[in-house]
Amino acid sequence: MSPFLCATVATIMIIAAVVAFTVKNLASHPARIAVVIVAITGLVSALPPVLHSLRPPPVVLTPTAPDASPHPAAMA
Repeated sequence: MSPFLCATVATIMIIAAVVAFTVKNLASHPARIAVVIVAITGLVSALPPVLHSLRPPPVVLTPTAPDASPHPAAMA
């Protein structure tokens, strides 16, 4: 697994844990739960541009020129 993918999965797991912790601790205050979940949703909506900017650049393969030496069978 690539480091980028590991970091992305870890980030999502941390956010899920924060939501679960918030819901558990604020179970008696539904309005507060809603506010916190909306705030976390705002954070999650900002993640795709951040993750896109952190993605490693694609590997560009440069074409190589064919070998200029003649084939041994062509010399015979």
